[in-house]
Amino acid sequence: MTTNSIVPYTFIPGTKAKAAEVNENFQALADTINSNYTNTLNALEKAKTDINDKISDTEDTLAAKDLSNSNTFSNCIISAPNGVADYETSEIIIKQGLKVLIPDGFNTDGTLKSKLLETEAEIRQTQNVANTEFILFLCEKSEVPAGVDVCKKSSFYFQDTTPENITSEDLPVWFKPGENKYYRYTGSSDWAEYSGIAIAEFVTGEGSVIDNVKPFNPVNLLKFSDNEALRKWIVPDYRSTISFAEGGIAPTDGWIFTPQMINSTVKVNDTQIAYGYRSGSNFATGTHCQVPVCKGDNIYTDNPYMIFIPMKGVANA
Repeated sequence: MTTNSIVPYTFIPGTKAKAAEVNENFQALADTINSNYTNTLNALEKAKTDINDKISDTEDTLAAKDLSNSNTFSNCIISAPNGVADYETSEIIIKQGLKVLIPDGFNTDGTLKSKLLETEAEIRQTQNVANTEFILFLCEKSEVPAGVDVCKKSSFYFQDTTPENITSEDLPVWFKPGENKYYRYTGSSDWAEYSGIAIAEFVTGEGSVIDNVKPFNPVNLLKFSDNEALRKWIVPDYRSTISFAEGGIAPTDGWIFTPQMINSTVKVNDTQIAYGYRSGSNFATGTHCQVPVCKGDNIYTDNPYMIFIPMKGVANA
């Protein structure tokens, strides 16, 4: 008779076994099985908890990146998995799964406020006006029961000032950036708030047959990996420095730099930015001038030492 790690007794063939020892072996096996069962249950519970925690973390991460949580942009298409709009003969089709941010003014802290709207199914509308350019709108059902609306392209206004000389038959729509809101003309010089968003433009030809549907108001969002590139875009590109002794029009976004501001003036778009002078042997405090400018700015100087330094991202300017 010998022993092993699981049962206390091992029996040799041809010898008598004691009942107590056999029972003790069975008890040892039962204890081992129960222990393994308990350990397995504990391991499964731990794995389940870990999986649920990871799912929860993932959902929190996704929620944090949900574009509807953003208050830095509005009036845009944020997702179009099946495309934005299509057509069949005279029928315009807004695609299923389209997500947009409908402008809704501003939050109390001044950030942009929006309503997130997603199309749960295709939305179709038949057009019956020929030879016309249209703007297509996706609307809340409370605004238009079908959720789709149009106005003539010539009657779509994107400006802060109130449109004038309006013809109500053209169903004018006005987006006012300063308020982050759309308005629909109701006649008699009155405009009512409009809970919709321009998503596409299209043209109808003879017989109201639709052609040339193009998305409107998309937005390209930056990826986290774009951060480093953006930082590099805005730093000076000293390798591309050019002489700007006589001033002129800034060819790109960048900087103007004058190392010696002695009896000279620098102006940007007719606004005086810097002036250097010398009185006897005393120089003005600060003997140089460096000013950021935008592409197209009109720069004046009578300083022969001025140079222009473009930013590194001029290829994307």
